[in-house]
Formats: sequence, C-alpha cells, structure tokens
Amino acid sequence: MEGKVIRLGNRVGVAELRAWHPGREDKPIAAGMGVYNVARLSSEELAAWQEKLASEHAKP
Repeated sequence: MEGKVIRLGNRVGVAELRAWHPGREDKPIAAGMGVYNVARLSSEELAAWQEKLASEHAKP
C-alpha cells in the first residue's frame, strides 16, 4: 500500500492512497483520494494533545 500527500495548505490537505497485491505494483486493486480539514495547533496545544493520546494508548 502506498499513500502520498498531494497538497497540504493552511486549512485543507489532499491525500491519495493505492493498494496492490505483493509483487503486482503495476495492477492496483484499490485506490482512493481524501480531502481533509487541517487544524493547526500551537506548540502548547500539540504537546497537550500528544500527552492525551499517549495516556489513552497506555491504558490496559
């Protein structure tokens, strides 16, 4: 599988994804494109978000 960012602006990002069977990269079995809303965070907001995410993944 391969994914790449086509465009990333201040508020919108566009990504393209492709999937194939091993050894058959010339024959994709699935393809998709997504448009995403991008939320820019301050360094403090990013640190708080990363801390929250880490604590959620640490729970048994």
